[in-house]
Amino acid sequence: MVEPLPSQAFLGDRKNMVYMGTSVAEGRGKAVVVVTGMATELGKIAGLVQREKKAETPLQRQLDRLGRQIGIAVLAAAG
Repeated sequence: MVEPLPSQAFLGDRKNMVYMGTSVAEGRGKAVVVVTGMATELGKIAGLVQREKKAETPLQRQLDRLGRQIGIAVLAAAG
C-alpha cells in the first residue's frame, strides 16, 4: 500500500504520482484521478501561458505602419 502525500508536497517529491502522458513499460497498477482540467500541472502551465502578454516585435510594428501607409496611398489614388 502506498502512503498518501501531503497536499502541498513539491512536484519533485510526488514519487507515487503519475501524470497525463506517463508511459508504463510493463507491469500493472491502479490509479486514482485527483484533479482534472486547469487544476492539473499541464492546466497550470496553460494558465500561465494565457496570462503572458504578447509584445509586438519591431517587424510587426513596421508591417503595421507600412499597411497604414499603403492604405492611405490607395485612398489618395482612388480620390
